[in-house]
Amino acid sequence: MKRTSQKGFSLLDVIVAIGIITIAFFTILGLFQYVSLSSRYSSDRFIAANLAQEGIEIVRSIRDSNWLSGDAWNQCVDNGVPCPTGDYQADYNDSWLTLVSNTKLYIKDGYYSHDATGTETKFRRSMHIDDNCSDPAVECIRVVSEVIWDDNYSFKIEDYLYNWGS
Repeated sequence: MKRTSQKGFSLLDVIVAIGIITIAFFTILGLFQYVSLSSRYSSDRFIAANLAQEGIEIVRSIRDSNWLSGDAWNQCVDNGVPCPTGDYQADYNDSWLTLVSNTKLYIKDGYYSHDATGTETKFRRSMHIDDNCSDPAVECIRVVSEVIWDDNYSFKIEDYLYNWGS
């Protein structure tokens, strides 16, 4: 009796191999999509965090300028009185806050602003100011800087600014 040895794959082996390769391909494709979306979200969150921090720094700069010029430390609008509770917007080069108009930020030469001369971004920034301090004996204002993007995401930073001149 002669034994014959057959070499090669059966149809079932080929079907199983194609199935495994297909599953691996779609798994890797899904992983790339997840990494891409996560990377975009991380980048957006990083930008939003810095824009929110810049909002706090803008209000702090106005407070410092007021104190140095002898004006009321908590004056944030150009009328000589303390900031009324409300939502404001300002840019890095503004001397006063303006009431929020819910406009998007634009980027030009690496700077974000509400000036519509640059490229429109998906970010909106507002600073909420009130005098809701935990200790009524201390002069301070509470500033909440919020950046919203894609209408689904937001990033908030809260800080208290004190009258360090008294």
